[in-house]
Amino acid sequence: MKKTLKSLTAHKFALFVAGIVVANTLIFIGAEMQVSRWVGTIVMEDKSRLTRFLQSQNTVQIRTTDYLQDFEIEACNGRCFDYKFELQPPNANLLFSEASPVKTRLHRFYALDERCTLVFFNPDKLTLSSMSLSCVY
Repeated sequence: MKKTLKSLTAHKFALFVAGIVVANTLIFIGAEMQVSRWVGTIVMEDKSRLTRFLQSQNTVQIRTTDYLQDFEIEACNGRCFDYKFELQPPNANLLFSEASPVKTRLHRFYALDERCTLVFFNPDKLTLSSMSLSCVY
């Protein structure tokens, strides 16, 4: 009788651990599906800019890399910013970050189609140097 009780307890524990692993896997998959990834490149006269946005819930991570046309690795200039954001109608995000050199930013975006959008980092200066073309992937 005691051997059966120990065996049943061991099986319950194994099933409990397996259930926890399955639940954590499902939570991880669900969280990854809620992340939007946007990538784009702008080519200017003297340099190019690669921009990547990772958006999850009310946070966005922005990575930009500027490089010269000859793609020299020594000439690359990369930056990474983590922001919390609020939607501001029409077509704007208000970004906040205490750790960033720029504490508050306003980005304007204009949808080109269902996959791509133009993002302007400075809404007053609509130039190539202050914009990014980004497409969801």
